Amino acid sequence: MTNKNCMEKTSSKPFLLQKHVIRQIWVSGLANLLQTMQGFVIAMSSIMIPQLLHTKDENELYLTEDQATWFASIYCFGYLSGSFIGAFQGNYFGQRISLIIDCITATTGLLMVGFAPSFPCMCIGRLLCGHASASGTVTIPIYTSEICLPEVRGITGSFLLTFYLGGYCLTVILGSAVHWRITIVSLVIFPIFSGIFLFMAPNSPIWLLQKGRDEEAFQSLVYFRDDILEVREEITAIKENLDLSKTKNNYMESNSLWDKLRFKLNRFKSPEFVKPLIICVILTAGFVEWNGL
Repeated sequence: MTNKNCMEKTSSKPFLLQKHVIRQIWVSGLANLLQTMQGFVIAMSSIMIPQLLHTKDENELYLTEDQATWFASIYCFGYLSGSFIGAFQGNYFGQRISLIIDCITATTGLLMVGFAPSFPCMCIGRLLCGHASASGTVTIPIYTSEICLPEVRGITGSFLLTFYLGGYCLTVILGSAVHWRITIVSLVIFPIFSGIFLFMAPNSPIWLLQKGRDEEAFQSLVYFRDDILEVREEITAIKENLDLSKTKNNYMESNSLWDKLRFKLNRFKSPEFVKPLIICVILTAGFVEWNGL
């Protein structure tokens, strides 16, 4: 069967039901499963602290108000380390492997909290959970945008917030029904499930091309595009963009420190930066910070 016939056969189906589109959505969903950790971490303290401050079991952990404050806020340090390390981790290992590492970190953190015999162990576990969720938040959008067609990114881009809110709601519902240890240990299934299936998923084709692994990048795009002609055209376009980016970086490195600084400052004036920034500030301030919740 010729490539033309293959394309006609593929286009006869509705766009969202085409096999390569389903693959993009499926793998993006698997990656975003880790984003539920963001909801777990935020809601974790709200279900645990009331039970730990007023426990009736003598064999159960008991927290003072100072300890409860530390436990509630220590995940912020994990956010700082995760958001910083996640970018380097994704660039060095690739986004897929970076997410698998985050899944392992998240699983370890949840198990440490769920089976914590002491307050320090509980804090370390929560710190790891915060680190994994922040690192995943950095890496997930990059991975999903690099494997998806522009027409699909509108769907997969909404997964980040959807899975975060889903994780938050699930934690609150479970925490109100069962003991906090059962709740936390039950949540381990999400990073485990995500890590196992991401282990079988392809790497980002753009990252593979950056590392000079052209054959693997070709196979990855074949999996996500399912059309040889489209794959070859996209690989050519990606290589041209990478070469252009490398040329710009080499040019910037040859300039003086003042020229580099002036170039970066000028980017703050560009509409490509100003418009998204204003939209994000308005949406975040108006619908998150100033909504009274």
